[in-house]
This record gives sequence, C-alpha cells and structure tokens, in this order.
Amino acid sequence: MLFTLFNVFLMLLGFGLVIVVHELGHFIAARWAGVRVHAFAVGFGPAIFSWRKGLGFRRGSSEREFLRLTQDPKPKTQVPSHAPSPEPQALSPTEYRLNWIPFGGYVKMLGQEDLNPGAGADLSPDSFAAKPVWKRMIIISGGVVMNLILAAVLFVIAYSHGLREIMPIVGWVEPGSPAAAAGLRPGDQILAAGGKEVVTFGDLSLASAMSRRQTPLTLVVHRPGMQNPLEVAPVPVPPPSGGLLQIGVGPAPSNRLLAAGNSATEQQAFARAVAPFGLAGVEPGMELIEVDGRAISGVGPPADPEERSRDALALGLYRAFEQSAGRPVRAVFRAPDGRTVERAAVPEPVFQAARVRLDRGETRLRHILGLAPVLAVAAVQAGSGAERAGLRAGDIFAQVGNQAWPTVAQGIAAVRRHTGSWVDLVVWRDGAMVSLRGRVDSAGRLGFTIDDSAWDSSVVASSIPESVPGLTTVSMAASPANQEPKALPTPASRLFPAIVPGSRITSVAGRITDSLYDVRAALLEATADAARGGVACAVELELVLPPPAGDSAPPERLRLELTAQEARELHALGWDADAALALFEPAQFLDRAAGPADALAKGVRKTHYVVMMTYATFARMVEGTVPVDQIHGPVGITHVGARVAERGFIYLLFFLGLISANLAVVNFLPIPIADGGLMVFLIIEALTRRPVSVGVQNFAAAVGLVLVGAIFLFVTFNDIMRLLG
Repeated sequence: MLFTLFNVFLMLLGFGLVIVVHELGHFIAARWAGVRVHAFAVGFGPAIFSWRKGLGFRRGSSEREFLRLTQDPKPKTQVPSHAPSPEPQALSPTEYRLNWIPFGGYVKMLGQEDLNPGAGADLSPDSFAAKPVWKRMIIISGGVVMNLILAAVLFVIAYSHGLREIMPIVGWVEPGSPAAAAGLRPGDQILAAGGKEVVTFGDLSLASAMSRRQTPLTLVVHRPGMQNPLEVAPVPVPPPSGGLLQIGVGPAPSNRLLAAGNSATEQQAFARAVAPFGLAGVEPGMELIEVDGRAISGVGPPADPEERSRDALALGLYRAFEQSAGRPVRAVFRAPDGRTVERAAVPEPVFQAARVRLDRGETRLRHILGLAPVLAVAAVQAGSGAERAGLRAGDIFAQVGNQAWPTVAQGIAAVRRHTGSWVDLVVWRDGAMVSLRGRVDSAGRLGFTIDDSAWDSSVVASSIPESVPGLTTVSMAASPANQEPKALPTPASRLFPAIVPGSRITSVAGRITDSLYDVRAALLEATADAARGGVACAVELELVLPPPAGDSAPPERLRLELTAQEARELHALGWDADAALALFEPAQFLDRAAGPADALAKGVRKTHYVVMMTYATFARMVEGTVPVDQIHGPVGITHVGARVAERGFIYLLFFLGLISANLAVVNFLPIPIADGGLMVFLIIEALTRRPVSVGVQNFAAAVGLVLVGAIFLFVTFNDIMRLLG
C-alpha cells in the first residue's frame, strides 16, 4: 500500500510539473514581450518561501514588503537595520514563489485575468492588454508550445531507454466478429491501419477506436508463408457492454503463462482456469517450451516480420490444437528454477456461434445445433455490485430479473434493463438455488466477467433465434460486414417449447452427458454416418426438468432431427485454443531508439501522433463512437498514472509525455477561459481592429467557467465510480 501511495504521489508531482512547464511557457513569452509579471508560482496556496531580485529569499511572500518599498522611497521596513534599503528601481516586480500545495502553478501578469477580462483595460504600457495583438498571441501560445516541447523531450528519454510494447500480431479472432468476416487469422501481423504504420498492438486498437461508425478500416497484413502483404477492411463495431469501437481480435500470446498474485484467491483462480485444458499442476509464470515434440523458442526481433510471426509464440499450441482432431496434445512447461512439467493439453471444442445484436453493440452466443449454455460467472470484480451481492466464480444464473435461465445475450439485456437500480438474481451453486440481489451501475454493469455453463453443466437456456426485449437480430454464422445478419432456424429451435429452459441433458443417443461439451461429442458420434453419407438423421435426447421439478419428474425423451446440411455443419466444427491462449502473457518486444537522432525522430513522431489522436477523440465523441464516459479527469489520470508507475520510472515519464501533449491540445480548444478561447478573441480583434467588448468577454468567461466546472465534475464523478467498481 505504501508503494501505491508513493506512486500516486509521484504521479501528482509529475502532473504538477506538466502544469508548471505550461505556465513557464506563458512566463517566458510574457517577459520577452515586455509584460510586467507579478508572480511566477509553483504550487497553490500560501507561499513557503519566495525570491525577488533586489530582496533575495524571504520566508513566505515578499509582496507586502515590495509594495511598501515601491510606494515610499524611504519607508520604515522590515529590512534588517544593518542592511541598506534597496532602491525601488532596483527591485524586480516579479516574485518567484514556492507554495504549500505543490501540484501545479500559475503566472500572474499585469492586465491579464481569465475570470475578469476587463481588469486591464486602462493599465500601463507594460500590461498584457496594452501589447500588440501578435505579441499577445505569442504569450497565449507559449504554454502550449512548452507542453509540446516537454512531451517530445519525455518521449525522447523514454525511447532512448526503451519501452516494452505488445506486438501487433493477431493471437485470436472472435468468431462472427468484423475481423473474422474480413478474413483475419491468428498469426497475421498488422503492418498498417487506416494508412498509418502500426508498431504496437495498441496502435491497432487505437485505430479501431478512432474509426468512423460503419466505415471500413483498411489494414495491411503480413501473413506467414505469403510473400506480398494483404489488404483487409473490417468494419469496427462497439462491444456488447458498450465502449470504444473494435474489430474483435486479441494480441498474440508469448510462451510464458500469466503471473498470479500470492493470495489464495488468485492462485485458486489460476488453477481453475488451467484445469479444463488438462494443465492442472502447471504454475503461473512457467514457459511453454515444447508442443508435440516441436520446440518453442524465443520471440524474434521486431524488424523481421518472419521472425516475429514464427512459432516462437504460443501460437504453436494453437496450431497443434487446430490439427489435433480432438486428441490431447503433449505440452512441456519449464519453471524459472529449471523444473519441467509435462501435460496432455486438451483442445477446446469449437461451438457454433450466433451474433446477437443488443441495444448497444453485439455479443457472440455459443451453441450446438441451437442448444445454448446458460450465462455464468467467470470472475467477480473487487468492490463491484456483483461482489456485494455475493456472486462467486462458477455461479450459473437460474434467473436475472424476470428472465429465467438466460443465455449470455439474454442475461446482458436483463441486467441492462435494471441500469441504476437493483436486480433480483437466482444462481445455481453446488447443487442448490441461491437467491441474491445486486445493484447495476449507471453503465448497465454488475461487475463480473461473463462466462457460460458449457464447461460445467449440460443445462440449456432458451433456444435461438431468440425474441426478447433488447435482442433484435441473430446470425448463425459470420456474415459480411456490409450485410445484415439473418436469423436462421436450428434443430433445437424446432423442439422448443418442448425443451423447458433450465432443463439438463443427461444423455445423447444413450451416451451419458455431464456438460455441453459432452453433448457435442455425443452428437458428433451419433451423426457420423449421416454426415459421411449426406443424409438426414435423428438423435434421441434425454432431459430432466430444471430444479426443483427435475428432482421428482421422470426424464423426458425428445428426437432432435437434423438435415443433411446441418449434420455436415456439425462435423465441420474443429478444435482451437482461443481460451487456452488467454492464459499466456501477450508477446512483447523492446521498442528502443537506435541512437540520439532516432530517439528524437521517435519523440517528434509520437508527439504529433498523440496530438492528432486527441483531436480525433473529440471528433469521435461528437460523432458518438467514443462514449463520453471513456474520458478521464484528474482522479482517473492520477489512478492510471500510478498504475503505469508500477512498471517503472521510464513508463511514468512516457505517460507524462502523453499528458503533456494532451494538455496542449485541450488547452488550445476554443473554450472560453482556456488559451484557445482567448486566442479566438485575439483573432477577432486582429480582423476587426478592435477588441471584443468587455461585456462579451465577461459573459464568455462565465459560460466557460460553468462549462469547465461541469465537465470537471462529470469526469471526476465517472473516475470515482470507476475506482469504486
């Protein structure tokens, strides 16, 4: 905790430094223009000590002493009797102060007050208002210029040392996503996005987020084994839970398993995550060194596409799973102390997928011939409404509001219908029903990671296609991004309402089933001859009703009829490692400049990039593709900065460079009381050859103050709500 508090303190000091540098730009420009500066202060509040030419250092402020000396040439002052009184003309009008609250600073110029624009209308020739328009423009621009210079300097330092970045290589592609529709594959290296070079995976994410709604994002892709780059154009969409646009891809994994904390909860969560893949006993931080006798080596240098995308990543496991036909894959892991652990890794069966369009975004729904698993809890976020409600990892939802045994999509819609209020929950836990009640936040979230019951249970939810409030469209397969998904019937949908939601499939064609993965395997076995012969078939299912009726009612037998095409589609499903790859750290490389000139070039390019992206963010906010609640205020910036500082001091400097560049952009927006608003008034004055009236300036200052205050309160509220889960 002390370490975290120290990082917060470092971030606050750094944020204050960015503001001081901004004010220093105004100060330097004002002194150059001959404007009298009353004070240049670091921090706010009362002065700890000050320095003024002609007086030297003083405890507290020297302002009163200065006024007495300048108003009466021969005053009785507090200057020690043995020291000669300075002549008024030898005293500097500028006081340099260090104040008690060292987070920021300010410059006080004669005749320039943001909240009282008319204060300097009739002041002396060395006032801000008396200077020519072009000089005042330079003074106003000084802060922005200094922030851009600071950003470039910090980026140069960071790139000279080197930053670890995530490689822009695709590790997984979400079925039914824009990326899948465009033909992206695991192992593809993204070279450019939207005409801009992609160096890190973050560049791809940012390009997706900054896209225009319903507009293709052109990607240049290097695919292993192909000589020439490819071009694909997915259309980014918002995720089901809302937020920034994305295309549905994740970064390539390294061969190192994720680390876990020392707490029993984190260790148990890791053990639970690896168990379904036959990796019980594998420890956090171990490296995958061999898959089916093929060595997995280190990651290649970033400059060499072939090296970067070779099987140096855990993608070797992905390809082994793809080609396994369901058989276990031999995987060897090595611990940091040199120990090796060998396991028979179990491939993950691929399910059919449906795209379900919600009121905000889309989600993917897994099913097998229309038999869909129930919404479940993968993990609970600390401090969230889900934790306070008593939800646990592994819980299966029997009811969310008035929605019984919901699919993932139905559960999301049911939770959102209770945005900002309480929702009644019933979960199936350890063979018993547990009633809970949770509060949904203003963003429509309870605060748990979504899962489904396919691994743990053979219980089935409603059939798909679905027709409930908030679920409008379903596609049973990936469709081109420019086409509307179409709802298609499934074998299971033809059985509903005979299948009661919450029923548990106990056997398929006489084979006992404990999970939907077992159901999938049994269906493949029972329909093998029909798939080979290209004929229709029927499979007998045995189900028990949901509890408590299922405890006493006899099993029900139903015939699941498949067409020849449906049987072929079932047998076309393979195996993959999407979920298993999430257990590995992302593949990274060290982005370091080759020398001082390269560091300077990288720093300038990054500064330009951040400035352009900041402007694009505001443009996308106006268009509605970037939600306003994604913007951080001072609290959020400090929190994120403290987390960044945990990675090291260089990363904190890099983050402060981002903040400095962003501050330059935000402060130069045409908002009254900001530098950009003052610049607008100066441009009008230059064009009309007369200043904007004091009344208009005062009104604009008041409106600007209210606007900035409202934005500050809004983003601070969102920051605090995020911190509280």
